[in-house]
Amino acid sequence: MHFIHSTAYYPELWDDNTIKNDIINMKKLEIDTVRIGEFAWSVLEPNENDFQFERFSYIMDTLYENGINIILCTPTATPPIWMSHNHPERMFRDTGSPVVHGGRQHICTNNPYFRKRVEIIVEKVASILGTKKGVIAWQIDNELKCNVGECFCDECNSQWHDWLKKRYKTIENLNTLWGADVWSQAYQDFSQIPQPFRTPPIHNPSLETNYYQFSHDKVNEFFKLQADIIRKYSSSPITHNSSRWFRVNNDEMTMLQDFTSFDAYPKKENYRSLMLDCDRFRGLQKDGKFMCMETSPGYNGATKFFDGVLPTGFVAAEATAVQALGGIGFGYWHFHQHRAGCELIHGSILSADGSPNFCYHQAEKVRDRIKKLNEKLDTSSIGKAEVAIHYSDKARAFMQTENYWGMEYNSLVQRIYDSLADMQIFRDVIPTYKDVSKYKIVFTPFIYALDDEFIEKMKSFCENGGTWVVGPMTSIRTTEHTVNIDGGIPRKLERILGIKNSTVFPSYGSDLIMRYGKTKSKTTHLITAFETETAEVLSQITDFNFTKNIISIASVGNGKAVLLGTLPEDKGALDLIISDIVSNAAIRPLADADNGIFTVPWHDEHNEFVIAFNFENSEKQMVFQNEKYIIEPYDVVFLEEKYGI
Repeated sequence: MHFIHSTAYYPELWDDNTIKNDIINMKKLEIDTVRIGEFAWSVLEPNENDFQFERFSYIMDTLYENGINIILCTPTATPPIWMSHNHPERMFRDTGSPVVHGGRQHICTNNPYFRKRVEIIVEKVASILGTKKGVIAWQIDNELKCNVGECFCDECNSQWHDWLKKRYKTIENLNTLWGADVWSQAYQDFSQIPQPFRTPPIHNPSLETNYYQFSHDKVNEFFKLQADIIRKYSSSPITHNSSRWFRVNNDEMTMLQDFTSFDAYPKKENYRSLMLDCDRFRGLQKDGKFMCMETSPGYNGATKFFDGVLPTGFVAAEATAVQALGGIGFGYWHFHQHRAGCELIHGSILSADGSPNFCYHQAEKVRDRIKKLNEKLDTSSIGKAEVAIHYSDKARAFMQTENYWGMEYNSLVQRIYDSLADMQIFRDVIPTYKDVSKYKIVFTPFIYALDDEFIEKMKSFCENGGTWVVGPMTSIRTTEHTVNIDGGIPRKLERILGIKNSTVFPSYGSDLIMRYGKTKSKTTHLITAFETETAEVLSQITDFNFTKNIISIASVGNGKAVLLGTLPEDKGALDLIISDIVSNAAIRPLADADNGIFTVPWHDEHNEFVIAFNFENSEKQMVFQNEKYIIEPYDVVFLEEKYGI
């Protein structure tokens, strides 16, 4: 499969001679695709119903004639001034005042007038530009809910009440499920339920978490509105450049897309975050198609922040990770430096005067790396993972509501992920609705609430020979964000785990020490402790006053169920726990390697092989099938298996 080498490009900002020079440089770098149109609404419709598409049409023809494909974007992230001026009721509002025109995402996506104008401009773009040669894909909007969170405008308040009525049917049902009699919060009518503005001291978590889910649903409704229009005119695949960090539900938005995309701006020390992005967005699609739509070509910044310059070769290592982990493309933001706007300091491949700069040389290395990988991977396929990690945007919303001591969902999942990646265990990251039957081990960490259907699915997984790792902090709340009344975790789950009388309590400030094997570590965040029924206890915490069981393993049919009742503070302790779980399931690491080296299994028609790449700026060593290898900084090697398929 052809691997896309792309860049964000804003031809509406430049004259013909500049565009001609840009295309020459794109060809030198073998950039074969540009992403255009995402911020061009005021160019395409400078005044209401005054549509001017001739310039864009000409530019698209020029790109196509030069062999450059197009990912065409809808421009709905940047509504023009004629739509926002003197209309505060249309503007996005956080818990303070409405925002003003000047950036992006400044109008509420639920506003009826905005929705009407979105329908019109998307229909125009799809019918006039979307049918042109060279359009290989669509990107809807840009980074939905990146710069703003949940909106609190009056229109959202009205739609919030409608959403609640549809979800709960009667106000009595809502009051019961939310436990609204606590603090006399019971409501008499749906219209009385507030948005989660500031209240002394804190809102009912049921209300707050539901508001986040309401916002998720409305964003996906907005996305579907555009996708449905585009599909009337174009058969090109649709995507959205999302992120694990934006206030959206990617688990559900992916069902409206043909392939997934993400934007990532890792610093040189947190490259594992990019790898988790790759596995997360690959896991969302049935066919695994994903793309890194944009990353910095050398440094990321704006007038209020700067992330630092990336070492030479780091961007090529990013591209390597994306392609090795199954991606279909890699893109930059952006190609030609903006001469104005808030991102003056952001890295670009060409400077504002059109000359190559430091980032250009990074892109040269990416070009050469893609060519090297294409020689091997064009006719090959990524291997199958035996381990999966559940990831849930609903769970992220729960932790957005209930978090203590700096708890953050992505950072916590990253710790489980890093342990597996560092020990060279290839893994998938999957939404909770995906089939798990092909895996040997499934981790379900930090998902506060599990419904009965999911628990039954995972019980069957265990009975059929799988190992299910529950926790940390999993199923400690109900789906309505209340506590379980039949135990710290539900009794139904306790039976599967072979435990009873579970309790959930905080570790912060307690200095509780857990012991596992020869390691010991402080505990973190919330602990799930228990008494055993049939489970074997693997770890305990001890204080002067009590001893509590916190890790267990139980037989369930032909498989196992593990309760991980805490997240050890010490990485070594967590690594040992996960290593033992992996070993007990007879899963073999792909290699023995220094930290910073990562391996991915691939195969072609005849042979299996492993891609090994070094994501650090120093020489690293590894052992693969009893042979020692040295990998230079940011380099990649192919390791052939000594047996065929």
